[in-house]
Amino acid sequence: TWGNEGEEIHPVDIKEKKLGDTVTSENLMADTRSYNANYHKGLEKGVLVNTDSMVYTYDFAQDKREDLFEWLDADINSDDVREMGQMPDGRIWALLRDYSMDEPEHSLVYLTKTPADQVVEKEEILYATMWLDQRVRRNIIKFNKASDKYRVRVKEYASDDYSTGLTQFNNDITSGNGPDIIDISNIDFKQYASKGVMENLYPYMERDGIDKADYLENVLKAFEVDGKLYGIIPQFYVTTTVAKASKVGEASGWTLGEMLDFVQSSNPENIFQYGSRMSIFYYCIYNNIDEFIDWENSTCKFDSEDFIRVLEFANKFPEEPDYSEEDEGTSAKLRSDKLLLMQTSLSSVQEYQMMNGLFGEKVSYIGYPNSERKGNLIQASNGCVAINAKSKHKDGAWEFVKTMISGEYQDSLVDKHGSWGFPVKKSALEKQFEADMTPEYYEDENGNQVEQMKTSWGYDDFNIDIYAAKPEEIEAVRQIIASAERTAGSVNEELVNIITEETAPFFKGQKSAKDTAEIIQNRISIYVKENS
Repeated sequence: TWGNEGEEIHPVDIKEKKLGDTVTSENLMADTRSYNANYHKGLEKGVLVNTDSMVYTYDFAQDKREDLFEWLDADINSDDVREMGQMPDGRIWALLRDYSMDEPEHSLVYLTKTPADQVVEKEEILYATMWLDQRVRRNIIKFNKASDKYRVRVKEYASDDYSTGLTQFNNDITSGNGPDIIDISNIDFKQYASKGVMENLYPYMERDGIDKADYLENVLKAFEVDGKLYGIIPQFYVTTTVAKASKVGEASGWTLGEMLDFVQSSNPENIFQYGSRMSIFYYCIYNNIDEFIDWENSTCKFDSEDFIRVLEFANKFPEEPDYSEEDEGTSAKLRSDKLLLMQTSLSSVQEYQMMNGLFGEKVSYIGYPNSERKGNLIQASNGCVAINAKSKHKDGAWEFVKTMISGEYQDSLVDKHGSWGFPVKKSALEKQFEADMTPEYYEDENGNQVEQMKTSWGYDDFNIDIYAAKPEEIEAVRQIIASAERTAGSVNEELVNIITEETAPFFKGQKSAKDTAEIIQNRISIYVKENS
């Protein structure tokens, strides 16, 4: 139960119908694996604890935990576990509810502790990720149940401490004993590709008769280096910036200079909601880091005029965003031009419909600034994977990876509310668009069919009911998707630290923008050469 000091455990006196005194254990409550835990009486040792990832026993007398198993190793999605307990013969029972289907499926399972020598041996494939995506988890379970040869095991690096996990993640990937499959959703894959860490996946597709023409060419291209494919992405959204088309036109991109000219000439109250120096760096630099770093050739250009101009521009903004209560909401400010730009995403046709309503007029997906005016960026929404070039289990790794672009899996990503992102396979994307355009009806009291909303969207001070999309809305979304040819930059923590450290004296008025840019150029040049 929840008490004055947080979560508490009490014995229940059945005869007296009351709770006993709190059973205290700092070790149990401090264990991060106990988050979102459910507690059940153990047969021999205190309690049986069911968490987001695993099951363990806890002995109060000895203040000691004993791990029993991880749900994923038992081919069970922990999100599906509604109740569980232990039987007198030692077996674990669990009541499951699979909510991923339109009609939830319930099942009762029994888990029996089995000696290792009695378990069928399979070739083990190690899947490394910072965080395991829910859809990927379900796909791993399905794959492990179906395969009689391979078994995917997962290692999550950010489960306890992100910084430590990221360091270990990087070390394992670049070592000779790293994982077989690498989730590259949150890392700069080009940096690793330049080191020869990842396998070219096009030969595997060709070997299995998988035609790349069946997939969105621009999305595949975003994960290429020199014509070699280093990442498989099953589903994505477009990360971008929107503005009124009446202000910026309908182009899908602009240069850094054009963006700065526009906002400086408009002189709004703010460019973005809750604008700060950090938001400017993310918009101009971090989200398009490839504009400033060439990992393949070990060069960078942080001493350029564009970067110096960004420094001077960022200096006009506060160090921290102002989150104080305001009279006007986001939509009101956008409509009155008190806010010019909005950093956002496009993950569905419904989101496109909502955005036009939020601004009160047609919007332009102008994106992030770069020299090629291609500012709409691709971001994985349900995992993005590569195969380690040093893996000893490449064929097994590919057997799992290719399931993510199979027709069955791609069709499973189609959502009637269109809120999970876009499938990368063309045929599945067209099914999504068809679902978006299909009206939904209800029958009124007179027996007439009346179109009803498909869903509703809200943002701050704005709400809108979403109905079936029009063909022109589908076409607009199709063009935005096609304009995205780059991946969203995964922010390298070391680079952020360098820029943050060296810009501090500039923002205090102790150094010029030019001197600051030269110092940053020097430090990052060294880093890039050491890590290319």
